[in-house]
Amino acid sequence: MPMPDSALRQIEMLRLVPREPRSITVSRLADQLSGSGYEINVRSVQRDLNALSSIFDLRNRREGRVTYWYWAEHAEIVDLPGMSPQTALTMFVVERFLYDQLPRSITGFLAQQFEQAREVLKKSGNPDAWMNKVRVVPRSQRLIQPKINEEILKVIYGALLNDKKFMGRYIKRGGRVSKAFSINPLGIVFRDGVTYLVATQEDEDKVLLFALHRFRGAEQLDEEVVVPKGFKLDDYINTDGPFDSNSGEFIDLEFKATEDVIQVLRETPLSHNQGVRPFDNDLVIVAVRIRETRQLKRWLLSFGAEVEVIEPPHLREWVREQLAGAGELYG
Repeated sequence: MPMPDSALRQIEMLRLVPREPRSITVSRLADQLSGSGYEINVRSVQRDLNALSSIFDLRNRREGRVTYWYWAEHAEIVDLPGMSPQTALTMFVVERFLYDQLPRSITGFLAQQFEQAREVLKKSGNPDAWMNKVRVVPRSQRLIQPKINEEILKVIYGALLNDKKFMGRYIKRGGRVSKAFSINPLGIVFRDGVTYLVATQEDEDKVLLFALHRFRGAEQLDEEVVVPKGFKLDDYINTDGPFDSNSGEFIDLEFKATEDVIQVLRETPLSHNQGVRPFDNDLVIVAVRIRETRQLKRWLLSFGAEVEVIEPPHLREWVREQLAGAGELYG
């Protein structure tokens, strides 16, 4: 027998209420339920929450005229519906091994799922046996992620998901004073632990990038987002934006490399067209057709004396200048 709509709505309501210290207002909860297709008003949401709080460990606090609802920090996990052991194991691995590599703006929202995964694994077996056999080792230097104000994050994500502008106070890199202006959010990009907002400001069409941790305030506006003509997030990332993912002209790159470097490239090639041929003195020559990007340049520099660029001449000269400059710094 199918569940009545009221039961389905209340199940969804239990899912939407966050765990302490996060919370949600009744009006926000009503908006999210309406967005999920449930016809309900604020008064009905309040009535349902009062009824559910007599069964579950739901709590609330008042700030002025606004009531905030939340699950108690140590409330028992409610399995709605049951998480499979396979899904629980996946979430457990994500928490333990990828947590430091994911932006806090994501992991903060997954706290309840992580806890539920641990509970499921406790009932289905011993998670420690798996954890003792898996490790994740980063290739690059890990950096401490910047902190993002949670209330600001809620406003920005809410504006993005609801296609609304917001008024933001933002401080530029190296700046000391924040400035307020309206933001037209277009997308979110995560890179190396930093969360970026792709957006325009005021009524301008130029697409810009804002680091979320540099926002000092945010307030949602009742204005619809205006998407610049022809804008596509993937195009901005790959060609137009500052990420340098796929921008740059194709070049025929050749460089000498040591055996240590070539072992890496045999297992993880730069491109499917990569070729390798012997040279001398335990060196090889790697040839590949690839886009000339800032990422590629930084990658070549990272090997120092283990790599010598041969072609094209302008890239060889650029690397020589960079290394010469570094040599001067160290006398």
